[in-house]
Amino acid sequence: MKQYRIGDYAKYLGVSPDFLKHYEEQGLITPSRSGSGYRYYSFTTTMRLIECVRLRNYGMTLREIREILTEHTESNEQVERRVAENVRSLEQEVTLDQALIRNYAELTPGASRCSSATGTGMCASAARCSFFRTPTNTTFSTTRASTSCCATG
Repeated sequence: MKQYRIGDYAKYLGVSPDFLKHYEEQGLITPSRSGSGYRYYSFTTTMRLIECVRLRNYGMTLREIREILTEHTESNEQVERRVAENVRSLEQEVTLDQALIRNYAELTPGASRCSSATGTGMCASAARCSFFRTPTNTTFSTTRASTSCCATG
């Protein structure tokens, strides 16, 4: 079976040698060693790393991954439940991020039309800005159709 030295293997996978060393220090992978101490990685290590990265992407810590893969402290059903919980949490984060992006998209067009914008995309006088106020109160709103700012006349 072909084996790769750490630099070549890291380049092949698109990671750094430090990434591989860190996963080795965490007990997640174990490369073979030459007589001179060089680390060598095989295809079986690649499969293990893919599983580690997959679990990490699902929000598991390296400690949790080590427990699952090396200490076998949980059944497959327990692992699947934990992954499902983490995926639900990630979905909630995505929903929040999408709401923030929508909010930004709603605010930015009007703020960018304001000639007193500070370069941050926000009106320098946002508290008085007619674009962000509703006609009936003084709270900020993105529903105002005005295209001019009170600060600019």
